[in-house]
Amino acid sequence: MSPKVRWAILGGLLTFTLAATALVREEDAAEPGKKARAERRRAPAQEANGASVRTVASVRVVPEARDARSDIPAFPERKPPAAEGEGAPEFFAVKSWYVAPPPPPVVAPPPPPKPKAPPLPFVFMGRMSDPAGGMVVYLVKGDRTFPVKGGETLENLYQVEKISAGEIEFVYLPLKEKQVLAIGAPPQ
Repeated sequence: MSPKVRWAILGGLLTFTLAATALVREEDAAEPGKKARAERRRAPAQEANGASVRTVASVRVVPEARDARSDIPAFPERKPPAAEGEGAPEFFAVKSWYVAPPPPPVVAPPPPPKPKAPPLPFVFMGRMSDPAGGMVVYLVKGDRTFPVKGGETLENLYQVEKISAGEIEFVYLPLKEKQVLAIGAPPQ
């Protein structure tokens, strides 16, 4: 189809539309009550059939919103949206299939560990035979030297249980725990 023919068809349709609009306006201006009477006659018949009727007359129109050039109201007054919880459906509510796992079982904490004696603070320095046939061992703690025989108590914390050829046995008195300090074999 050539552009000239297309423009001619469009122009003809435009002219026809304008003429039809002008004709309808002239009919409405000639008989203003005819339309209202026709609607009144139609409404009881529809209500008898159980159909609900909603006409432009049932919508409240703001008087200032009327167009001065026509009988048609501009826009009906809008109702405010329903507040939350008043039965308004939530069309875009978030939905999820996620189900939270049950909380982990409560486990009692383990009992605290049994107290343990601190490491021995003494270092072996040497030994000497006692003239009575016993043995004296010399221990060092920091800058202090302790001559020790079996059965003695050091610093009210350690008791010497037994002195043998290669070790000294101590008892840590607050916990009654045995500890051993290796001193090596005596010279022959």
